[in-house]
Amino acid sequence: MILAVGTLAIALAVRDLRRAPFLLAPAGFVGGAAALALLSLLGFQEAGFRHIRLSRTVQTREDPDFGTGVQIPMSRTLAPLLIAALAGGAVYGASAAAAWYLGVGEALLPSGRDTRGGAMVMAGCAIGSIAVILLFTVTRFDTTVSIYRDGVERYVRRRILFSTQVSRLFLPWNEISAIGVGDIGVRGNFEPGKHPAIDLYTEFVPDSVRTLHDTDHRITLMAHVLPVEPNTLLALLRKLHAEPEQRALITRPDAVELLRPPPLFERFRAARAQKTAR
Repeated sequence: MILAVGTLAIALAVRDLRRAPFLLAPAGFVGGAAALALLSLLGFQEAGFRHIRLSRTVQTREDPDFGTGVQIPMSRTLAPLLIAALAGGAVYGASAAAAWYLGVGEALLPSGRDTRGGAMVMAGCAIGSIAVILLFTVTRFDTTVSIYRDGVERYVRRRILFSTQVSRLFLPWNEISAIGVGDIGVRGNFEPGKHPAIDLYTEFVPDSVRTLHDTDHRITLMAHVLPVEPNTLLALLRKLHAEPEQRALITRPDAVELLRPPPLFERFRAARAQKTAR
């Protein structure tokens, strides 16, 4: 799909470049194609295809307080891809509106919307995309989950303009009453289009370390922004929580292998079995 969209965009851009000396139409087609391609890539990633292999960013860590463990930093690719897709959409919308108002071409507007109203909609989309890009620019979110023999640590850093909030919380295994499947903004389990989260239930969570998704008795691990397969991380946490004798596995030099996702065909087969069971 991505290749087809890119090929079509190049063909249309060349055609419009020959028709007029203006670069608005070719720029719009290229921007629109880039936005569609990047959104398609993000869709593949959210569907689980970015978890084909173990990420190199998942590494063992030696902490002075908690000993040897595995550190899982936040993925650094999601935000840049989304910003690039929005930038492509902004170029398309701005080019479509400018070309119509200047009277140099309407190829970027569908025939049924080749009107002043259609141009205004495209201009509004471009302005909205730029506004979201600026929001992403002034807002920075960072989270890291570390797993140790004695418990789980979550680090969250959120920056909005010049205001920075930092939350660091360590939960020993014996203070975790349950580990469940959560959701962020939507309802459901780890299905395509959802935002998977892992909830750690405990007796009390202090206000000073809570994030927007925490409660008095629960902290949320935002699994969808971590470079590991959510179900694999969930299974490992539940295993270490339920089987204290297995916690020494997290101190081994090859402990990162505990987070290596199963092959795709096994995951697809498990998903089909789960749907059939419902």
